[in-house]
Amino acid sequence: MIINHVFYCCDGVKNQDKVVVIPDEVTKIADFAFKSRWSSSAPKNIEKIILPEGLREIGESSFDGLNKLKEIKIPASVKTIGKNAFCNTGLEVIELVEGLEEIGEAAFYGTSVVELRIPKTVTSIEAKALLWCKKLRDLYIPATVTKFGKSVLGTIDE
Repeated sequence: MIINHVFYCCDGVKNQDKVVVIPDEVTKIADFAFKSRWSSSAPKNIEKIILPEGLREIGESSFDGLNKLKEIKIPASVKTIGKNAFCNTGLEVIELVEGLEEIGEAAFYGTSVVELRIPKTVTSIEAKALLWCKKLRDLYIPATVTKFGKSVLGTIDE
């Protein structure tokens, strides 16, 4: 497991690093692990993160604020994407595959994603998951989603 706040206020990932490869042994990325927003020493230049097959959970605010992160592929082994996991990142391409079950509150809030297909294995999309995704034009949500939180979509203030 990558532990809570591990790169939030330290130099575990250098500011010049553009690609981060998460080791195969990691099964959970804990809360705030790479959070960049409001931290002067957190990594800011990450453009790509390679997640291993075998990863099961992406914790709360794990990648929050990585505004140069452009693309992410969530492996089939991931069951849960936590609250604010990719909030306010520069994500333009988000690839979700069968296996994912829950998308947490504000998970992709404020990203630049244009197109998103929610896999049929997803049953829950929490509140504000895609709020303030101003570039989102194409969205597929399967009938398997039985829980749909408040203000999942849109550009409204609450």
